[in-house]
Amino acid sequence: MVVMTRPNSIVAGVGAIAFAVLTFAAIFFVNWPGGGYSESISKSYVAPGNLPIALAGTLIGLIAVVGLICLLVYLKQAAEESSPAITLLPQIVWAIGLVGAASFGVGWGLVSAQPLAHVEAGVDLGVAPTLTYMISEATSAIIFGPAPMLVGLALIVLTVGSSRALPGWLRWLTLVAGLVALTSLAFFTFFLFLIWNIVIGIWLLIGGRSRGATKQARPS
Repeated sequence: MVVMTRPNSIVAGVGAIAFAVLTFAAIFFVNWPGGGYSESISKSYVAPGNLPIALAGTLIGLIAVVGLICLLVYLKQAAEESSPAITLLPQIVWAIGLVGAASFGVGWGLVSAQPLAHVEAGVDLGVAPTLTYMISEATSAIIFGPAPMLVGLALIVLTVGSSRALPGWLRWLTLVAGLVALTSLAFFTFFLFLIWNIVIGIWLLIGGRSRGATKQARPS
């Protein structure tokens, strides 16, 4: 049974906005090494004093992932409501999106992994700053690579396969957001993807699809 109620719309809207805002905050709060190489930044990143910042960034990022999952659940329900009962599309959208959300979780875990390892070792690990930089770049490659790209693919599948899941203007905007998410390794396009999350979040909060009624269950 698919229930598209006002409370569900609010939860999804808050989740979408939280994902965008908290992800943005975590990225710039931690500011792990990336882009141009800097030996001083690499060394300060794994210094004991940076561990609280890295752990806080991981926590903020993981909370953001919870918000993304709230949105994905809602989109799955919207696809179920507007798609034929025999289609696997809602499950495909959910599965792809969930793997993307899990990838974000892995990336945020790696954000604090290096500082934590250095602190727990209790001795100088003798890790070259260049190696620290390479591992940090791998972290960036996950957060700005497969994570948003998979979510983007889920959005593309949703908009192409379920035309009635969203109103026309938002459907096309969601399709563009999905395509943009595929280019997130370019870094700046990732933030365009975050902006889409704010737009759909606001739409859900001010009304969205909620009809305040329970849809009739379809045959399994």
